[in-house]
Amino acid sequence: MALAKCRECGGQVSTEAPSCPHCGAPAPVRSPSPPHLGPSAGGAVPLKYDQASDTFTGTMSQMVKLAMRAVQELGWKLDNANESLGLVTFETGMSWGSWSGISCSLNIEEAGENRFRVTGTGKQNVRGGQFVAPNFFGEAQGRAAKAINKMKELAPQEVGPQILGSTTICGSCGAQVHLAQKVCDLCGGPLTVTGVPAPNNVGGTASLPIVSAPAPAKYRVIVEHVGPSRRQALAQIIHEENDELEDATIKAVCEQPSVAVASGLSLERANALMMRLHDQGLLPRKEREADR
Repeated sequence: MALAKCRECGGQVSTEAPSCPHCGAPAPVRSPSPPHLGPSAGGAVPLKYDQASDTFTGTMSQMVKLAMRAVQELGWKLDNANESLGLVTFETGMSWGSWSGISCSLNIEEAGENRFRVTGTGKQNVRGGQFVAPNFFGEAQGRAAKAINKMKELAPQEVGPQILGSTTICGSCGAQVHLAQKVCDLCGGPLTVTGVPAPNNVGGTASLPIVSAPAPAKYRVIVEHVGPSRRQALAQIIHEENDELEDATIKAVCEQPSVAVASGLSLERANALMMRLHDQGLLPRKEREADR
């Protein structure tokens, strides 16, 4: 029977123990499994890319593996792949702006049940005596986009009906929706479409409706089962994210079973906050906030 340090109190505990005998922390020597994002017991969800909505269908595990494969096929160095964050990071070789290449991240965002949208960011590395790394012609963002395009090439294509005058695009999730519908059958949101009268077929071509751009999704980051030894670090992060809260309020919040660290965050900001919480030995998760 192997022994290891408890992630909460640092006491010696068996690697097979369900809880720490000293402080009672669950899963004391390993992180709890992330919430199941895959298919239900009814069967597997096939991995596909839908060009009409620019989304993938599948599971988070499939999406992370697809991103890893895309990076490897492009010949770049994979740094980290985290299913619980929906985040894959990698580095390229030497670029126009940097001798040490470009650091990129791919963010896998939930766009519905078993449906995902991928975004990416990149920055030129400043290392090895280089003081400035100019980003010529958006090169860093272009490398992230290239990885996303490779994911689309590798995933099987989802073939759907052509967009005709009787259909439009949901302004919330980008899915193709029939004009007679009141809400989107994929995300359930109202259609943010401004109708444009189409001229008669005689002497002209019918015009498609104008679709307003969807508002970017917002997220909240939550931490659960915070042990006494981690509350001070959590309180400091909450204070930095919510500087209007008083110390007494933050202390009371940190003692709750489930703590909302911050809300109204972009996907990139939420992932960055989760990585910071992970570095402090905490167990965060993110939730998409309901559209208002």
